[in-house]
Amino acid sequence: MKLRQSREALHLSQGQVAEMLDCSQQFVSGIEQGWEKITIDYLRRFANKTGCDFDLILRPPHQAHAEEVKVTEDYTELKTWIEQEGREALAIAKSK
Repeated sequence: MKLRQSREALHLSQGQVAEMLDCSQQFVSGIEQGWEKITIDYLRRFANKTGCDFDLILRPPHQAHAEEVKVTEDYTELKTWIEQEGREALAIAKSK
C-alpha cells in the first residue's frame, strides 16, 4: 500500500507513524499488510502530519506513475525552454 511507501520515503518507523496517528504500531502494520482497513480520517491525519499529498495516497499506482511521468516531461520541457532563452539572450547581448 502507498502508506508504507510514503512512510519509508520519509524514513519513518511504524512506531513513529502510530504516534502521529494516535494508534498502535500493530494497527499501522496491519494497515500496511492489508489486515486492517484504514479510514479517511487516518489518511487525512497522515497526510497533514507528513506533508504527503492526500490524493496521491489514494490514487491507483498506474495513475500516480502517469502523473509523475507528466511532471518529469514538463520539467524537461521547461528546462529546454530556459536554456534556449538563455542562449538567445546571450546572442543578443553579444551582438550589441
